[in-house]
Amino acid sequence: VPRLDYTDSSCPALLLEPQRTNLVPISEGVPQDTNNVTLTENYGTSPEGVQNSLKVQKNGVDANDRIQPIDNYNATLVSGNDYTISCFVKNIDATNAVTTLGCRVSGGSLFRSGYDWDGSSLSYLTTGYNAGIRENIFVEDYGNDWWRIGFTFEADGTSGNFELDIDRDNGSDTTSIETWGWQLESATGGASYATSYIPTYGTSVSRVAETCTDAGTSATFNSTEGVLYAEVAALADDGTKRYISLSDGGNSNDVRLYLDTNGYISALTKVGGSTQAFLSTNAYAQNNFNKIAFKYKENDFALWVNGVEVATDNSGLVNAANTFNELAFFGNNLPFYGKTNQVLVFPTALSDSELATLTTI
Repeated sequence: VPRLDYTDSSCPALLLEPQRTNLVPISEGVPQDTNNVTLTENYGTSPEGVQNSLKVQKNGVDANDRIQPIDNYNATLVSGNDYTISCFVKNIDATNAVTTLGCRVSGGSLFRSGYDWDGSSLSYLTTGYNAGIRENIFVEDYGNDWWRIGFTFEADGTSGNFELDIDRDNGSDTTSIETWGWQLESATGGASYATSYIPTYGTSVSRVAETCTDAGTSATFNSTEGVLYAEVAALADDGTKRYISLSDGGNSNDVRLYLDTNGYISALTKVGGSTQAFLSTNAYAQNNFNKIAFKYKENDFALWVNGVEVATDNSGLVNAANTFNELAFFGNNLPFYGKTNQVLVFPTALSDSELATLTTI
């Protein structure tokens, strides 16, 4: 069943994500432990659209007013692996407040980021209340005054806590926020960026990697000429390759569009395992939506991005007729993870004016 991302509700995107596990055993409801706060369950409407958020009110004792969705170092970590921590928050009546999110590693570091409230608006606080080496720090507006906050860190121990402090800037206040959707992501080899929320109701939950393959037959695609087009965005510019390909089901005869390493957008075609054309550019942010087209025809190859022809190659062969029988978000055993607004395959090599119109943002 395809999953859709409604960040732009007027045009939802196909969402493909890697395998991830949420280590928080109960990701919404009552946390494992609290300190100097009062809780009100089912207080407001969460980003899920259900009245199941948690109100957390400071008791006005000190700055260590927190909930711990994971306490007693109950999160099992692998030292040296990346983890991404996140949650959703909404201001109720906190004024000039700083909410902090953190993971405290037993025998290791405290990884923590501070987020500054300005009324219902929230921003990352670049100085103060931060600890440990963190990457991919984010604050995402989810509408209705809800924000998702988080960051990635490299564990330097084998167990950790999950801590959300309501307001470290005003220890004696009795103000409050709403929260929901606590997540500590792990994956084999590390979780270097945040993925969509994985709800848990008593134990950690894994979401398997998502793939999209096997569209079409040899009667669908023209192997001798055409255009492979995609409007896509990566989940993160994390240095991995992500392919969309036309092929015979293998890696020796194909046409590929891909988000490449080091921020490049690339296109490639192979015949009998031999590369006939390779075109590339690094002028675009991969985690923004880009309109990308690769024209393939014997001795006539071109890569277009966002209305501009960025690379050409006037020498190379193409595959024989009826070679391609599969369109897949997968190529060279490297799956595409990201958001897709549209993928098109044209049976002829379009003109420059047609390619400019097709790819213009």
